[in-house]
Amino acid sequence: MLKIVRRHFSFLILLLAVVLVIVGCNDRMSNPSVPINTSKTGVDSVKAQQLIALWQDSLMQNTELSKSYAQDLLNLGQKQGDSTFIARGFQNLGVSEFYVGNLDVSLRYYKEAVSIYRQLGDQRLEGSMYHNIANNFKQQTRYDSAFAYNSRALALFQKLNDTLRTAASYDFASGIHLELSNTKQSLEYAQRAAKLFSQVGDTLRYTDALSKIADNQAFMGKDSLALQVYREVAQNYRRANDSYYLAGVLIKMGSSLANLNQLDSAVYYTRESQRINEAGNFSYNMLSDLDILGNLYIKQEDFTKAAENSRKLIALADAQNSVFYKVNALLNLGEAQLKLKNYNASIKALEEGLDLAKRNRISANQQRAYLYLTQAYEGLGQYDNALATYKLFKKSDDSLFGVESQRNFDELRTQYETEKKEQQIFTQQNEIALLEEKTTRQQLQQTLLIGGVVVLLLLLGAITYGYRQKSRLKAVESEAIEQELAFKDKELVTHVLHLAKKNEALETILQQAQLVHETNDHQKHCKNLIRTISGELQSDAYWEDFTRYYENVHKDFNLAIQSRFPDLTANDLRLIALLKMNISSKQISQILHISPEGVKKARYRLRKKLNLATEDSLESFIHQFR
Repeated sequence: MLKIVRRHFSFLILLLAVVLVIVGCNDRMSNPSVPINTSKTGVDSVKAQQLIALWQDSLMQNTELSKSYAQDLLNLGQKQGDSTFIARGFQNLGVSEFYVGNLDVSLRYYKEAVSIYRQLGDQRLEGSMYHNIANNFKQQTRYDSAFAYNSRALALFQKLNDTLRTAASYDFASGIHLELSNTKQSLEYAQRAAKLFSQVGDTLRYTDALSKIADNQAFMGKDSLALQVYREVAQNYRRANDSYYLAGVLIKMGSSLANLNQLDSAVYYTRESQRINEAGNFSYNMLSDLDILGNLYIKQEDFTKAAENSRKLIALADAQNSVFYKVNALLNLGEAQLKLKNYNASIKALEEGLDLAKRNRISANQQRAYLYLTQAYEGLGQYDNALATYKLFKKSDDSLFGVESQRNFDELRTQYETEKKEQQIFTQQNEIALLEEKTTRQQLQQTLLIGGVVVLLLLLGAITYGYRQKSRLKAVESEAIEQELAFKDKELVTHVLHLAKKNEALETILQQAQLVHETNDHQKHCKNLIRTISGELQSDAYWEDFTRYYENVHKDFNLAIQSRFPDLTANDLRLIALLKMNISSKQISQILHISPEGVKKARYRLRKKLNLATEDSLESFIHQFR
């Protein structure tokens, strides 16, 4: 559970970074005070500027109101036939829709705006819209499209010698790489951005880039280093009286302190952020404050406060139409009620949160909901329901290596190892027959050499030398084959023992299942069956056994690839092992219990860590690696 909470804090840092990027795009990069170039009357221009200012002021406080101001601007432009007003109206509508999570609608408005800016020949605003479109694709995790549009923006800004916006494009690229866990590239781009912002003397944007550097450090688990940078960032925002960004960095500080288990300090900074956001009516940041506070209260085991905080977050999320935060709040409320042994209340909150997550395809929290539902049903003594939800828990896609993957992997591994051993035995028999045939051939060759000694007298010296060399080579080959046979025999015994252990566990499960079938005391045996299956599936022993067997077959492979690529994690090595075993993507998806898209992302991140070019084959690289 602590891992889930820590992952949640790290995700919040990423989410806040995304929010600040889009605000930077539309607040700092597109200053509404810049006059609009128009051929219409001064009255129209003043009215347009007023609508833009009202939109800007309401954007972070009341997004629905901000949409109405953007629509009024669009209507004004259409009424007057002014393309500049129309483009800015579409742009502002796109930003407002982005804030409430309507990404498809937002993207449609952005594309309308960029088409008009292109017709007007305004490359600066065209580039800014490419920037916004890139951020939209980034939110949809369509990273290739996000990179493509950001590259368009970067090319225009470099053509215009716009150092400020060039730096912003670097900063955005840093954010994409951070989400893809490419921390090296993310830091590179963040440092480029910081350098350019410093060159133009833009202290605030330089501070934004420093914050991105700290985000990378936090994402890598270097929370102590991140805190040092965050403190410098917070001081700069205080000097600039930039309360919105100050509140954002205080939330990040609270998250890093929570990861360091300094919970009292984490609560202090989060509440300080909450105070600033409430004073400025920054409603979106207020959602983050309440979300983090709820998790902190759970870590402190103050479940009454956690439940109360979750109810506040639900109300605010409803008001802001934020599905993500409402799902988090419902699950936190369900967990708090579970710990307070209010099982019925817990089930109600969890089922509502689960239903909302499914309808909005928020898969990250579904496994957590199933786990708590299982515990709540167990607390009520409803073991049939507990077993049903536990099965759903195992099938959920939340984690790359969920507990369901253990069972699928064990079954496939047993099948693979059995077939492999049968093939090895067949190969060994063929090798023995081949050795016998080689021995017979050698004897025949010796006889022929002796019988033809008179005829080949002139060539005797050369033939004798060649024969001796061949005999030595064959002796070495025979010794190597004998050593390999001994190793394979030993390995076969090890695998047979492993299979026996697995069969013993399965036999125990079968016996308990038969008891459930033959007796009336279903609840008692169902509960025992759940515990037995849970113990087997949640054990890391099978992964450890597999690693040992795998390294016996592929001697020093993991050591060699880790020495060359030290950033590889245990999860990366598991994926490499499956690819080296020629397991298909579909089977990998079933074994690790992730979606096919999840396999693609895992392969994409692995390719990045292995520094492979687009045209390079991942499988060929792994098979050929020495």
